[in-house]
Amino acid sequence: MLGKDKEGAEWLEQFHKNADEARAKVNAVIPEGKSAAIIGIMDGTVGLLGDRFGRGGQALYNVLKLKPPERVQKLIDRDANSVQVKTIH
Repeated sequence: MLGKDKEGAEWLEQFHKNADEARAKVNAVIPEGKSAAIIGIMDGTVGLLGDRFGRGGQALYNVLKLKPPERVQKLIDRDANSVQVKTIH
């Protein structure tokens, strides 16, 4: 489309290489079977973020392949962005 197919392919190849290296580093310090969550606090609400909210979920769950907690996995399975956990007054 932009005439940059070669550059795009090279960039994507480098991205996957970097992701593999980062995943290896993370796996070296996080025990197998452990889960990871992104907790967001906004406007007095505490929530769990899935892999589509733009606050690291894509990187955490899709690139680094970390396992989300069951509640977050349910978000991902139903294509939701977040779930409210608690309202702070």
